[in-house]
Amino acid sequence: MKAKLKYVILFVEDVAATRKFYAEAFDLSGGFIHKSGDYGEMKTGETTLSFSSRKLMEQLGKNPAVADPAAPSFEIAFEVNDVPGVLARALRAGALRLGSRQTTA
Repeated sequence: MKAKLKYVILFVEDVAATRKFYAEAFDLSGGFIHKSGDYGEMKTGETTLSFSSRKLMEQLGKNPAVADPAAPSFEIAFEVNDVPGVLARALRAGALRLGSRQTTA
């Protein structure tokens, strides 16, 4: 059986604020959110985009790194039909544009 990517977890400071950003920027719907607020998911199709608080990871004995835009360690890509429209919506939601415009075929 071929493996399928089931979920990706990003370690963030504020799970609720991060979920709000992804909902506003990319029109993602909410999935599960733990009652503590330290873990939440968003539906993106077959793969779940999840967020865990750094605080929770530290409680579990892990030491997650803080993302550094100058030295990125991952990339998330969404397939959309209206790139300029989604880019504008993401910027309005608080995204920062760090690079020049790129297109792929």
